[in-house]
Amino acid sequence: MIEYVAGGKKTVYHSREYRIMTNDPSYHQQLAYRATFNFDNATRQTPIPGNTDAKDRFIRADYYREWLPEPKNTREAIAAILAIVRNVSVPFGAPNRPREASIILSSHGHRPHEPRLLFRADDQP
Repeated sequence: MIEYVAGGKKTVYHSREYRIMTNDPSYHQQLAYRATFNFDNATRQTPIPGNTDAKDRFIRADYYREWLPEPKNTREAIAAILAIVRNVSVPFGAPNRPREASIILSSHGHRPHEPRLLFRADDQP
């Protein structure tokens, strides 16, 4: 992941552990916020943030990502990722919907030699 923060400073996060990214705050702040949650023994009753705020969407996306089963093929992997993206997207008409929420860009590679780039604009079916 590549993040540009205030002042144009570029930070590169390059590792398999970096899989989720949303809008503000900065990525290192989101990781610090994520560290305050422990979903090791999660159940259906485990509370997860449900606001439209980017940091809450980050936690939700990471929570669901942690529980994904290993996909059997590329189609299952893409379906799983899109299910999470749809779950954390900010719907039209939601309070405080940021302008940036209209575009979702996600990358996926089921196999290292088959990287895929998926682009979805949520104002298009």
